[in-house]
Order: sequence, then structure tokens, then C-alpha cells
Amino acid sequence: FTSGCCEVLSSFMRRNQSLADLNLSFNQIQDSGMSLICQADNDQIQNLSLNSCSLTSGCCEALCSFLKQNQSLRELDLTSNKIEDSGMSEICKYIDLKHCVHSAFSLKSCILTSVCCEALCSFLKQNQSLTELNLRDNQLKDSGMSEICKADNNQLQKLSLNSCSLTSGCCEALCSFLKQNQSLRELDLTSNKIEDSGLSEICKADNNQLQKLKKDNVLFSSSMPYY
Repeated sequence: FTSGCCEVLSSFMRRNQSLADLNLSFNQIQDSGMSLICQADNDQIQNLSLNSCSLTSGCCEALCSFLKQNQSLRELDLTSNKIEDSGMSEICKYIDLKHCVHSAFSLKSCILTSVCCEALCSFLKQNQSLTELNLRDNQLKDSGMSEICKADNNQLQKLSLNSCSLTSGCCEALCSFLKQNQSLRELDLTSNKIEDSGLSEICKADNNQLQKLKKDNVLFSSSMPYY
């Protein structure tokens, strides 16, 4: 569906306060539709999926207002929307996951760069209940990753950094992050230029909980031992 039905959907959400899961993925909602949906006074939604909804940073102010009113939120999926740095910085000011037991946030393919990573770091520090963070397919680069690694979030269990334009230059910071975050169980570094030196640095981290390290297509030489 499109933005044309979003006013009706907003009314439905107001009337149905028991609604906990809302999946709107792969619909052409656009910013205008999202703004209407965000007018719904429903504070019980726990899982909100907006994957590929043709959203941009233009809807983020309305989304922030909605998120502030919905303290029950546990999962937010913004995959494949043009959120960009300006939208991400806006969202990071207002998402409050303090009251959640477990929570997940997907920002895959949101056209993010290192510019928003300071705000993202602050978000991670404030939201200690966040257990899953998906940042794959964004141009974070080493500078952005180093900024994110300053966050002392010791509840994070899954972190996806697939195709984030990372190199061995961020691995010292990543090693420090791994040491501080002993809950981390899965780390995905697929399709980054980590190379031998970077992996050697990462492997210095004393993290006893890490169960899965994905590193396919990360440019290692044959002389590097397989971990």
C-alpha cells in the first residue's frame, strides 16, 4: 500500500491499544504516510518494522515524537531507507530503550557515514538494554567505527558490520570495544579490508563470550592462521 491509507492506519492504531507488533515493510509509505502513522497515540507497540518503506530523513522528527511516546518499543527496523546522517542523529536523541529487557535496532543500508557515529555512540551508552545492532552496508569507515567503539555498552550480543568500508585501521579500537563488552556473542566483519594485521589485533581481545566471528571476504593472506 501507499501513503494514501496511512490516515486510516493511524486511526486503527489509536483504537487498538493492544497492538504489539506492526510490520509495514516493503510498502511505499514515504515520509508523508509515516508522519500520519506517527500521530497515533499507541504506547504498546513493541516491534516496528519499516524495512524498504521509501522513508528519508524528512520523517525522522515525526518518528522521534512517536518513539518518545512509545516506551514499550523493543525492536525497530529501518533497513533500506534513506535515513542518512541527519535523520540518524535526530533519532538517536530520542530512542529510549532503558525499560526493555532485550532490544534490537536495524540500520542496514540507511546511507549512514562516519558523520552520525558520535550520535550513535551516545545512543549506545544511554541504551544499555540494546542487544542487537545491525549497521551493515553503511559507509562508516575507520573513523566512524572508532567513534562507535567509545561506547561502553556491556549488553550488546550481536553486532553486524558487514560491508562498512572498514580496514585494519579501526581494529585497535574494535579490540578495546570487545574487551569492554563481554556480552558480545556474534560479530560480523564480512566484506571489509581487515587484513592479517587487523585480525591479529582483534584476536588480542579477551572476550570469553564471543561465539561467532564472521570474516568471509576480508582479505587475509595464506600465512594468517585460521581462527
